[in-house]
Amino acid sequence: MLTRFALAAALVLAPLPALAAEPAPPDPLADQKVLDPETFAIRHQQLTLHQGFGLAALTSMAVTAGLGLYTQQPTAPGWATDLHLASAGLTTGFYLTAVALELTAPRLPETDEPENFWS
Repeated sequence: MLTRFALAAALVLAPLPALAAEPAPPDPLADQKVLDPETFAIRHQQLTLHQGFGLAALTSMAVTAGLGLYTQQPTAPGWATDLHLASAGLTTGFYLTAVALELTAPRLPETDEPENFWS
């Protein structure tokens, strides 16, 4: 029993020359920059709003398309065209707001993208 224990201890504690000679692989996260919590919170909030405005633009676009089809009917009232144009303006506003929120959101530090669209 003692010899088995001694043999197991010798095998475990013996240095392995093949493993000791290989250099350790570099840590891929070692030189990664960390985004400070305040900037991360701003980015999270902006991109959450961006998603909301994008979904609102999609919904408004569907309503605009439906109103556009409705205004083509011969029995459509005159106010349907005005409502169609107002809905189209609302869709444009939602879409442009979603784009502006995405373009002005803080970038992650490990990306090589420009700070914003115009730089």
